[in-house]
Amino acid sequence: MRYSAGLHRHSTPLSRQFLALLNDLDSSGQTLVVTSFGLGGGGLGLVTPEGIDVVDRVSTKGIDSSGELVIRAVDSTGGVRSGSRWGEIATYDRHGLLRLERLDGVGDLHDVIFDGDTVLLVSTATDSIVRLRQGPGLVPQLEVVYESGTGVDSTHLNCIALDGAELVATSFTTARGWSWRTNLRNGVTNDGQLFAVETGKTLVEGLARPHSPQRWRDGWVIANAGDQSVAVAAADGSLSSIPCGGFCRALQVCADFAVAATSPPRVSQNMVTPQSETTETFQWSSLVLIDLVKGHVVEEFGLPFVEIYDVAVIDDDLVTGLRRGASASALRLLERAAIEQFWPEREDPTAVDPIAEADRIVSLATQVPDSVVAGSTFAVEVDMVNEGSATLASLGQNRVLIGWWWGEPSSPMRGGCGLISPVLAGESLTLTCQVDAPIDLGMHRLTIGVVQERVGWFEGAVVTVVNVEELAGNTEPNEK
Repeated sequence: MRYSAGLHRHSTPLSRQFLALLNDLDSSGQTLVVTSFGLGGGGLGLVTPEGIDVVDRVSTKGIDSSGELVIRAVDSTGGVRSGSRWGEIATYDRHGLLRLERLDGVGDLHDVIFDGDTVLLVSTATDSIVRLRQGPGLVPQLEVVYESGTGVDSTHLNCIALDGAELVATSFTTARGWSWRTNLRNGVTNDGQLFAVETGKTLVEGLARPHSPQRWRDGWVIANAGDQSVAVAAADGSLSSIPCGGFCRALQVCADFAVAATSPPRVSQNMVTPQSETTETFQWSSLVLIDLVKGHVVEEFGLPFVEIYDVAVIDDDLVTGLRRGASASALRLLERAAIEQFWPEREDPTAVDPIAEADRIVSLATQVPDSVVAGSTFAVEVDMVNEGSATLASLGQNRVLIGWWWGEPSSPMRGGCGLISPVLAGESLTLTCQVDAPIDLGMHRLTIGVVQERVGWFEGAVVTVVNVEELAGNTEPNEK
Protein backbone atom coordinates (compact mmCIF):
# COMPACT_ATOMS: atom_id res chain seq x y z
CA MET A 1 0.00 0.00 0.00
CA ARG A 2 1.38 3.39 -1.00
CA TYR A 3 1.82 6.16 1.50
CA SER A 4 0.22 9.27 0.07
CA ALA A 5 -1.26 12.59 1.03
CA GLY A 6 -4.99 13.14 0.71
CA LEU A 7 -8.06 11.68 2.39
CA HIS A 8 -7.84 8.13 3.77
CA ARG A 9 -11.45 7.13 4.44
CA HIS A 10 -12.54 5.29 7.59
CA SER A 11 -13.22 1.62 6.87
CA THR A 12 -16.35 1.75 9.06
CA PRO A 13 -18.66 4.62 10.12
CA LEU A 14 -17.66 6.50 13.26
CA SER A 15 -19.52 5.97 16.49
CA ARG A 16 -22.13 8.44 17.72
CA GLN A 17 -19.75 9.63 20.47
CA PHE A 18 -16.84 10.31 18.14
CA LEU A 19 -19.05 12.08 15.59
CA ALA A 20 -20.45 14.25 18.38
CA LEU A 21 -16.93 15.16 19.52
CA LEU A 22 -15.82 16.09 15.98
CA ASN A 23 -19.02 18.10 15.41
CA ASP A 24 -18.49 19.98 18.68
CA LEU A 25 -14.94 20.86 17.57
CA ASP A 26 -16.19 21.90 14.14
CA SER A 27 -18.87 24.17 15.61
CA SER A 28 -16.20 25.88 17.70
CA GLY A 29 -13.93 26.32 14.65
CA GLN A 30 -11.36 23.68 15.60
CA THR A 31 -9.87 20.49 14.15
CA LEU A 32 -8.24 17.41 15.68
CA VAL A 33 -4.69 16.98 14.34
CA VAL A 34 -2.29 14.00 14.64
CA THR A 35 1.46 13.95 14.00
CA SER A 36 3.57 11.00 12.89
CA PHE A 37 7.30 10.32 12.60
CA GLY A 38 9.77 7.67 11.50
CA LEU A 39 8.78 4.80 9.23
CA GLY A 40 6.78 5.82 6.17
CA GLY A 41 8.02 9.39 6.41
CA GLY A 42 5.57 10.36 9.14
CA GLY A 43 3.47 13.44 8.54
CA LEU A 44 0.47 15.48 9.60
CA GLY A 45 -3.14 14.25 9.53
CA LEU A 46 -6.51 15.94 10.13
CA VAL A 47 -9.26 13.82 11.70
CA THR A 48 -12.57 14.30 9.89
CA PRO A 49 -15.88 12.39 9.95
CA GLU A 50 -15.00 10.95 6.52
CA GLY A 51 -11.45 9.87 7.30
CA ILE A 52 -7.89 11.05 7.95
CA ASP A 53 -6.85 13.87 5.65
CA VAL A 54 -3.05 13.61 5.29
CA VAL A 55 -1.65 17.12 4.82
CA ASP A 56 2.01 16.16 4.25
CA ARG A 57 4.55 13.41 4.90
CA VAL A 58 7.14 15.42 6.84
CA SER A 59 8.23 13.42 9.90
CA THR A 60 6.99 15.29 12.99
CA LYS A 61 6.90 14.87 16.77
CA GLY A 62 5.40 17.59 18.99
CA ILE A 63 2.91 20.22 17.75
CA ASP A 64 1.20 23.13 19.54
CA SER A 65 -0.83 26.24 18.81
CA SER A 66 -0.90 29.66 20.45
CA GLY A 67 -4.06 30.80 18.66
CA GLU A 68 -1.93 32.96 16.36
CA LEU A 69 0.82 30.48 15.41
CA VAL A 70 1.42 26.76 15.10
CA ILE A 71 4.82 25.22 15.82
CA ARG A 72 5.90 21.66 15.00
CA ALA A 73 9.09 19.75 15.83
CA VAL A 74 10.41 18.34 12.56
CA ASP A 75 11.88 14.93 13.34
CA SER A 76 15.48 14.66 12.10
CA THR A 77 16.30 11.26 13.61
CA GLY A 78 14.60 8.85 11.24
CA GLY A 79 12.55 7.57 14.14
CA VAL A 80 15.55 6.12 15.99
CA ARG A 81 17.59 7.47 18.88
CA SER A 82 20.23 9.90 17.78
CA GLY A 83 22.96 11.88 19.48
CA SER A 84 22.52 14.85 17.17
CA ARG A 85 23.01 18.25 18.77
CA TRP A 86 20.64 20.20 16.56
CA GLY A 87 16.93 20.21 15.82
CA GLU A 88 14.45 21.71 13.37
CA ILE A 89 11.16 23.47 14.00
CA ALA A 90 8.58 24.79 11.54
CA THR A 91 6.34 27.76 12.43
CA TYR A 92 3.05 28.59 10.64
CA ASP A 93 0.53 31.38 10.70
CA ARG A 94 -2.85 31.42 8.97
CA HIS A 95 -1.19 32.28 5.64
CA GLY A 96 1.16 29.29 5.55
CA LEU A 97 4.74 28.41 6.49
CA LEU A 98 6.31 31.37 8.31
CA ARG A 99 9.81 29.99 8.94
CA LEU A 100 11.83 26.80 9.18
CA GLU A 101 14.69 26.96 11.68
CA ARG A 102 17.62 24.85 12.71
CA LEU A 103 18.41 25.06 16.44
CA ASP A 104 21.92 24.20 17.58
CA GLY A 105 22.65 22.78 21.01
CA VAL A 106 19.55 20.59 21.24
CA GLY A 107 18.83 17.11 19.89
CA ASP A 108 15.99 14.71 19.11
CA LEU A 109 13.30 17.30 19.79
CA HIS A 110 10.15 15.73 21.22
CA ASP A 111 7.51 18.02 22.72
CA VAL A 112 6.89 21.71 21.95
CA ILE A 113 4.49 24.09 23.73
CA PHE A 114 3.84 27.82 23.70
CA ASP A 115 4.44 29.75 26.93
CA GLY A 116 3.32 33.32 26.34
CA ASP A 117 5.49 34.84 23.61
CA THR A 118 8.13 32.11 23.90
CA VAL A 119 8.26 28.39 23.09
CA LEU A 120 9.38 25.55 25.36
CA LEU A 121 11.01 22.53 23.72
CA VAL A 122 12.09 19.15 25.06
CA SER A 123 15.57 18.14 23.90
CA THR A 124 15.43 14.42 24.66
CA ALA A 125 18.95 13.68 23.40
CA THR A 126 20.33 16.06 26.05
CA ASP A 127 17.72 15.32 28.75
CA SER A 128 16.78 19.00 28.94
CA ILE A 129 14.03 21.58 28.44
CA VAL A 130 14.91 24.81 26.64
CA ARG A 131 13.11 28.09 26.05
CA LEU A 132 13.17 29.53 22.53
CA ARG A 133 13.09 33.28 22.03
CA GLN A 134 13.36 35.14 18.76
CA GLY A 135 16.30 37.52 19.04
CA PRO A 136 17.16 40.57 16.92
CA GLY A 137 16.79 39.81 13.23
CA LEU A 138 14.75 36.68 14.07
CA VAL A 139 17.88 34.92 15.33
CA PRO A 140 16.71 32.11 17.65
CA GLN A 141 18.01 32.26 21.21
CA LEU A 142 17.91 29.22 23.52
CA GLU A 143 17.83 29.30 27.31
CA VAL A 144 18.11 26.09 29.35
CA VAL A 145 15.13 25.76 31.73
CA TYR A 146 15.87 22.27 33.07
CA GLU A 147 18.45 19.53 32.61
CA SER A 148 18.79 16.18 34.35
CA GLY A 149 22.56 16.59 34.62
CA THR A 150 23.50 13.54 32.56
CA GLY A 151 23.92 15.33 29.23
CA VAL A 152 22.50 12.33 27.35
CA ASP A 153 19.13 10.58 27.02
CA SER A 154 19.30 8.89 30.43
CA THR A 155 15.85 9.63 31.92
CA HIS A 156 14.10 10.06 28.53
CA LEU A 157 12.52 13.38 29.34
CA ASN A 158 9.85 13.66 26.63
CA CYS A 159 6.62 15.63 27.24
CA ILE A 160 5.77 18.88 29.02
CA ALA A 161 2.61 20.76 30.00
CA LEU A 162 1.67 23.96 31.80
CA ASP A 163 -0.58 23.57 34.84
CA GLY A 164 -1.41 27.22 35.29
CA ALA A 165 2.02 28.78 35.74
CA GLU A 166 3.65 25.49 36.80
CA LEU A 167 5.65 23.56 34.22
CA VAL A 168 5.39 19.77 34.52
CA ALA A 169 7.15 17.01 32.59
CA THR A 170 7.14 13.25 32.09
CA SER A 171 10.22 11.04 32.06
CA PHE A 172 10.76 7.28 31.79
CA THR A 173 12.80 7.20 34.99
CA THR A 174 14.17 9.53 37.64
CA ALA A 175 17.46 11.42 37.44
CA ARG A 176 19.08 9.10 39.98
CA GLY A 177 20.61 5.67 39.42
CA TRP A 178 20.36 3.63 36.25
CA SER A 179 19.30 4.92 32.83
CA TRP A 180 15.80 4.03 31.62
CA ARG A 181 17.04 1.42 29.13
CA THR A 182 19.12 -0.28 31.80
CA ASN A 183 16.02 -0.33 34.00
CA LEU A 184 13.96 -1.98 31.26
CA ARG A 185 16.59 -4.65 30.64
CA ASN A 186 16.61 -5.44 34.37
CA GLY A 187 12.86 -5.65 34.81
CA VAL A 188 12.20 -2.19 36.27
CA THR A 189 9.24 -1.19 34.10
CA ASN A 190 7.26 1.28 36.23
CA ASP A 191 9.81 3.89 37.27
CA GLY A 192 8.33 6.62 35.07
CA GLN A 193 7.03 9.83 36.62
CA LEU A 194 5.23 13.12 36.15
CA PHE A 195 7.11 15.83 38.04
CA ALA A 196 7.13 19.58 38.65
CA VAL A 197 10.10 21.02 36.77
CA GLU A 198 10.95 23.93 39.10
CA THR A 199 10.80 22.01 42.39
CA GLY A 200 11.55 18.48 41.18
CA LYS A 201 8.54 17.21 43.17
CA THR A 202 7.07 13.94 41.88
CA LEU A 203 3.36 14.44 41.11
CA VAL A 204 2.56 10.95 39.79
CA GLU A 205 4.85 7.92 40.07
CA GLY A 206 4.73 4.26 39.08
CA LEU A 207 4.26 5.02 35.37
CA ALA A 208 5.51 2.95 32.42
CA ARG A 209 7.15 5.12 29.73
CA PRO A 210 4.69 8.01 30.23
CA HIS A 211 3.80 10.75 27.70
CA SER A 212 1.34 13.62 27.18
CA PRO A 213 0.11 14.66 30.67
CA GLN A 214 -3.31 16.37 30.60
CA ARG A 215 -5.39 17.80 33.44
CA TRP A 216 -8.83 16.22 34.08
CA ARG A 217 -11.12 16.74 37.11
CA ASP A 218 -8.33 17.98 39.40
CA GLY A 219 -6.22 14.96 38.49
CA TRP A 220 -4.10 13.85 35.56
CA VAL A 221 -4.60 11.70 32.48
CA ILE A 222 -1.33 10.34 31.08
CA ALA A 223 -0.47 8.17 28.08
CA ASN A 224 1.18 5.15 29.71
CA ALA A 225 2.92 3.72 26.66
CA GLY A 226 4.87 0.91 28.31
CA ASP A 227 1.69 -0.49 29.84
CA GLN A 228 -0.31 -0.03 26.60
CA SER A 229 -2.82 2.02 28.55
CA VAL A 230 -4.01 5.45 29.59
CA ALA A 231 -3.34 6.18 33.27
CA VAL A 232 -5.81 8.24 35.30
CA ALA A 233 -4.31 9.80 38.42
CA ALA A 234 -7.09 11.11 40.66
CA ALA A 235 -6.76 14.09 43.00
CA ASP A 236 -6.72 11.71 46.00
CA GLY A 237 -3.54 10.08 44.70
CA SER A 238 -5.12 6.87 43.38
CA LEU A 239 -3.94 5.58 40.01
CA SER A 240 -6.12 3.57 37.62
CA SER A 241 -5.45 2.20 34.16
CA ILE A 242 -7.54 1.99 30.97
CA PRO A 243 -6.08 -0.54 28.47
CA CYS A 244 -5.89 0.80 24.91
CA GLY A 245 -4.04 -1.99 23.08
CA GLY A 246 -0.91 -0.28 21.79
CA PHE A 247 2.12 1.91 22.50
CA CYS A 248 0.20 5.03 23.53
CA ARG A 249 2.17 8.28 23.57
CA ALA A 250 -0.38 10.76 22.11
CA LEU A 251 -3.33 12.03 24.12
CA GLN A 252 -5.87 14.86 23.97
CA VAL A 253 -8.58 15.32 26.62
CA CYS A 254 -11.90 16.66 25.29
CA ALA A 255 -14.43 17.16 28.10
CA ASP A 256 -14.94 13.68 29.63
CA PHE A 257 -13.34 11.83 26.72
CA ALA A 258 -9.73 11.26 25.77
CA VAL A 259 -8.57 10.86 22.19
CA ALA A 260 -5.47 8.67 22.27
CA ALA A 261 -3.29 7.39 19.46
CA THR A 262 -1.59 4.01 19.70
CA SER A 263 1.36 2.80 17.66
CA PRO A 264 2.32 -0.87 17.15
CA PRO A 265 3.72 -2.33 20.40
CA ARG A 266 7.44 -1.68 20.66
CA VAL A 267 9.69 -4.67 21.13
CA SER A 268 13.26 -4.09 19.98
CA GLN A 269 13.57 -2.02 16.83
CA ASN A 270 17.25 -2.86 16.49
CA MET A 271 17.07 -6.55 15.61
CA VAL A 272 19.25 -7.86 12.78
CA THR A 273 18.16 -10.97 10.86
CA PRO A 274 19.10 -12.30 7.43
CA GLN A 275 16.86 -10.88 4.71
CA SER A 276 15.55 -14.35 3.84
CA GLU A 277 14.25 -14.79 7.40
CA THR A 278 12.34 -11.50 7.58
CA THR A 279 8.63 -12.30 7.89
CA GLU A 280 7.54 -9.11 9.63
CA THR A 281 4.35 -7.55 8.31
CA PHE A 282 3.71 -3.85 8.33
CA GLN A 283 1.54 -2.56 11.19
CA TRP A 284 -0.52 0.60 11.42
CA SER A 285 -1.33 2.96 14.26
CA SER A 286 -4.83 3.57 15.59
CA LEU A 287 -6.91 6.39 17.03
CA VAL A 288 -8.79 5.45 20.19
CA LEU A 289 -11.72 7.23 21.85
CA ILE A 290 -11.84 6.65 25.63
CA ASP A 291 -14.72 7.43 27.97
CA LEU A 292 -12.86 8.68 31.05
CA VAL A 293 -15.93 8.54 33.31
CA LYS A 294 -16.77 4.92 32.50
CA GLY A 295 -13.11 3.96 32.11
CA HIS A 296 -13.25 2.05 28.83
CA VAL A 297 -12.52 2.33 25.10
CA VAL A 298 -15.52 3.46 23.05
CA GLU A 299 -14.00 3.11 19.59
CA GLU A 300 -10.81 2.41 17.69
CA PHE A 301 -9.97 2.92 14.01
CA GLY A 302 -6.83 2.72 11.90
CA LEU A 303 -4.60 5.60 10.81
CA PRO A 304 -2.46 5.79 7.63
CA PHE A 305 0.68 6.18 9.77
CA VAL A 306 2.97 3.90 11.74
CA GLU A 307 4.38 5.87 14.68
CA ILE A 308 2.12 8.54 16.18
CA TYR A 309 3.63 11.17 18.47
CA ASP A 310 1.05 13.85 19.20
CA VAL A 311 -2.65 14.71 19.08
CA ALA A 312 -3.74 18.35 19.31
CA VAL A 313 -6.75 20.61 18.77
CA ILE A 314 -5.97 23.52 16.42
CA ASP A 315 -8.09 26.46 15.21
CA ASP A 316 -9.40 26.06 11.67
CA ASP A 317 -7.74 29.20 10.31
CA LEU A 318 -4.36 27.85 11.43
CA VAL A 319 -5.21 24.47 9.91
CA THR A 320 -5.61 26.39 6.66
CA GLY A 321 -2.09 27.72 7.23
CA LEU A 322 -0.83 24.15 7.73
CA ARG A 323 -2.41 23.14 4.42
CA ARG A 324 -0.90 26.11 2.61
CA GLY A 325 2.46 25.40 4.22
CA ALA A 326 2.41 21.85 2.84
CA SER A 327 3.03 23.31 -0.61
CA ALA A 328 5.80 25.64 0.57
CA SER A 329 9.18 24.98 -0.99
CA ALA A 330 11.10 24.39 2.24
CA LEU A 331 8.85 21.61 3.57
CA ARG A 332 8.40 20.16 0.09
CA LEU A 333 12.17 19.80 -0.12
CA LEU A 334 12.19 18.05 3.25
CA GLU A 335 9.45 15.68 2.15
CA ARG A 336 11.17 14.84 -1.11
CA ALA A 337 14.52 14.30 0.61
CA ALA A 338 12.94 11.94 3.14
CA ILE A 339 10.66 9.98 0.81
CA GLU A 340 11.05 10.37 -2.94
CA GLN A 341 14.85 10.17 -3.10
CA PHE A 342 15.11 6.98 -1.04
CA TRP A 343 11.67 5.41 -1.58
CA PRO A 344 10.91 5.51 -5.32
CA GLU A 345 7.65 4.02 -6.58
CA ARG A 346 7.47 0.46 -5.30
CA GLU A 347 4.99 -1.83 -3.62
CA ASP A 348 6.40 -1.18 -0.12
CA PRO A 349 7.90 2.33 0.00
CA THR A 350 9.15 1.73 3.56
CA ALA A 351 11.54 -1.06 2.54
CA VAL A 352 14.89 0.52 1.64
CA ASP A 353 16.93 -1.79 -0.61
CA PRO A 354 19.34 -4.20 1.12
CA ILE A 355 22.96 -3.10 0.69
CA ALA A 356 25.20 -5.68 -0.95
CA GLU A 357 27.88 -7.23 1.27
CA ALA A 358 30.64 -5.77 -0.93
CA ASP A 359 29.31 -2.27 -0.16
CA ARG A 360 28.90 -2.86 3.57
CA ILE A 361 32.26 -1.41 4.56
CA VAL A 362 33.06 1.68 6.66
CA SER A 363 35.99 3.25 8.48
CA LEU A 364 35.22 4.12 12.11
CA ALA A 365 37.05 6.13 14.76
CA THR A 366 35.53 6.37 18.25
CA GLN A 367 36.18 8.35 21.43
CA VAL A 368 35.19 6.01 24.27
CA PRO A 369 35.80 6.96 27.93
CA ASP A 370 38.22 4.73 29.88
CA SER A 371 35.67 4.24 32.69
CA VAL A 372 31.91 4.65 33.07
CA VAL A 373 29.33 4.31 35.85
CA ALA A 374 27.40 1.03 36.01
CA GLY A 375 23.92 1.29 34.48
CA SER A 376 24.47 4.81 33.18
CA THR A 377 24.05 6.20 29.67
CA PHE A 378 27.16 7.84 28.28
CA ALA A 379 28.20 9.56 25.05
CA VAL A 380 30.60 8.17 22.44
CA GLU A 381 31.70 10.35 19.54
CA VAL A 382 31.87 8.36 16.29
CA ASP A 383 33.60 9.43 13.06
CA MET A 384 32.40 7.32 10.13
CA VAL A 385 33.53 7.19 6.48
CA ASN A 386 31.35 5.35 3.94
CA GLU A 387 33.82 3.20 1.99
CA GLY A 388 31.14 1.53 -0.17
CA SER A 389 29.19 2.72 -3.20
CA ALA A 390 25.69 2.80 -1.62
CA THR A 391 24.06 5.72 0.18
CA LEU A 392 23.62 5.05 3.92
CA ALA A 393 20.51 6.43 5.62
CA SER A 394 18.40 5.77 8.73
CA LEU A 395 15.19 5.48 6.71
CA GLY A 396 12.66 2.73 6.11
CA GLN A 397 12.47 -0.76 7.58
CA ASN A 398 16.08 -1.56 6.56
CA ARG A 399 17.63 1.43 8.31
CA VAL A 400 21.39 1.86 8.63
CA LEU A 401 22.43 2.48 12.25
CA ILE A 402 25.48 2.82 14.43
CA GLY A 403 25.09 -0.33 16.53
CA TRP A 404 26.83 -1.37 19.75
CA TRP A 405 27.05 -4.31 22.13
CA TRP A 406 29.00 -5.53 25.14
CA GLY A 407 30.85 -8.83 25.33
CA GLU A 408 32.04 -11.31 22.72
CA PRO A 409 31.77 -10.76 18.94
CA SER A 410 28.81 -13.17 18.87
CA SER A 411 26.87 -11.22 21.52
CA PRO A 412 23.53 -9.69 20.43
CA MET A 413 23.25 -6.01 19.54
CA ARG A 414 22.25 -3.92 22.58
CA GLY A 415 21.35 -0.58 20.99
CA GLY A 416 21.54 1.60 17.92
CA CYS A 417 21.94 5.25 17.03
CA GLY A 418 20.44 6.76 13.87
CA LEU A 419 22.49 8.60 11.25
CA ILE A 420 21.59 12.28 11.47
CA SER A 421 21.78 12.65 7.67
CA PRO A 422 22.29 10.40 4.62
CA VAL A 423 25.94 9.53 3.91
CA LEU A 424 26.87 9.22 0.25
CA ALA A 425 29.70 7.01 -1.03
CA GLY A 426 33.05 8.35 0.15
CA GLU A 427 31.46 10.90 2.50
CA SER A 428 32.04 11.14 6.26
CA LEU A 429 29.79 11.80 9.23
CA THR A 430 30.48 12.64 12.87
CA LEU A 431 27.82 11.99 15.47
CA THR A 432 27.39 11.24 19.15
CA CYS A 433 26.11 7.77 20.00
CA GLN A 434 24.38 7.12 23.32
CA VAL A 435 25.56 3.88 24.95
CA ASP A 436 24.14 2.14 28.03
CA ALA A 437 26.72 0.72 30.45
CA PRO A 438 26.42 -2.78 31.97
CA ILE A 439 25.43 -3.13 35.62
CA ASP A 440 28.20 -5.65 36.40
CA LEU A 441 31.42 -4.02 37.61
CA GLY A 442 34.82 -4.64 36.06
CA MET A 443 36.40 -4.57 32.60
CA HIS A 444 34.00 -4.97 29.67
CA ARG A 445 34.52 -5.21 25.91
CA LEU A 446 32.49 -2.67 23.89
CA THR A 447 32.04 -3.12 20.13
CA ILE A 448 30.72 -0.28 17.95
CA GLY A 449 29.91 -0.90 14.31
CA VAL A 450 27.51 -0.09 11.49
CA VAL A 451 24.53 -2.32 10.67
CA GLN A 452 21.67 -2.38 8.21
CA GLU A 453 18.65 -3.71 10.07
CA ARG A 454 17.47 -7.16 8.92
CA VAL A 455 20.35 -7.34 6.45
CA GLY A 456 23.75 -7.49 8.15
CA TRP A 457 26.80 -5.84 9.67
CA PHE A 458 29.41 -3.73 7.91
CA GLU A 459 33.13 -4.34 8.02
CA GLY A 460 35.10 -1.89 10.13
CA ALA A 461 33.73 -2.32 13.68
CA VAL A 462 35.83 -0.90 16.55
CA VAL A 463 36.46 -2.78 19.84
CA THR A 464 37.35 -0.97 23.11
CA VAL A 465 37.81 -2.23 26.69
CA VAL A 466 35.99 -0.09 29.30
CA ASN A 467 36.13 -0.16 33.10
CA VAL A 468 32.62 -0.19 34.62
CA GLU A 469 32.61 1.38 38.09
CA GLU A 470 30.04 1.72 40.84
CA LEU A 471 28.27 5.04 41.35
CA ALA A 472 29.55 6.49 44.63
CA GLY A 473 27.00 6.09 47.41
CA ASN A 474 24.51 4.29 45.14
CA THR A 475 22.91 1.00 46.17
CA GLU A 476 20.26 -0.81 44.16
CA PRO A 477 19.44 2.09 41.81
CA ASN A 478 15.74 2.86 41.27
CA GLU A 479 14.69 -0.19 43.26
CA LYS A 480 10.89 -0.47 43.59
